[in-house]
Amino acid sequence: FDVAPLLSYRSREAESGVPRSSLQRLANEFGFHSYRDNPIEQLSAQDKLNRHAFQLLILEKSLRIPDFFFKIWFYDECLFELGGQPKVKNMYYSSRKNPSFHFDKPHKQKGKMIWVTVSGAGLICPFFYDNSVNTLSYQQLLSDKFLPELNARHRNASQFFYQQDGAPAHYALDNREILDQIFLRRQIGRERPIKWPARSPDLSPLDFWLWGILRDQ
Repeated sequence: FDVAPLLSYRSREAESGVPRSSLQRLANEFGFHSYRDNPIEQLSAQDKLNRHAFQLLILEKSLRIPDFFFKIWFYDECLFELGGQPKVKNMYYSSRKNPSFHFDKPHKQKGKMIWVTVSGAGLICPFFYDNSVNTLSYQQLLSDKFLPELNARHRNASQFFYQQDGAPAHYALDNREILDQIFLRRQIGRERPIKWPARSPDLSPLDFWLWGILRDQ
């Protein structure tokens, strides 16, 4: 088992001639257990260099700009399924006996796309979409909801930075021009003054903090 941990019991049986039931019993006796893999998106060498450069730049700005991290508005959207059902592939039931555990899953599950921005100054949220976010719906959200709310809360909104990932709707020219009206050189994103590294949701508090809390609630 140590030499070939990914080899299936069927393959072990074919190679050794030992029945699978005996192999499984031996595995249990010696403390070997089966674990499901957790796939993550692969990072290239260039991705890692980009992330490192971004982190150095952000740390440098935090030394020059008072309350820098407090002033970043992090943006993202997330799909919440309304049925409250767990994802089976990520769920395990530990028991000494087979609990015959099951639940009824609806044939079609409705959901809502939720838009949120968060900074040290608070939350501007939530805004709901019935469908996925596209260039037009994102443009309407910026013009009709987010920017008016930001200006209403803060007299000097241009002191803030705005972060978004490189999704097509975020990168559309019309939407970049709308954000330029307030943030100009204070944008963090795809090909923005501060380049957001691709495949880096772990750097956004929405991904590593807020969505998990909202899902639990």
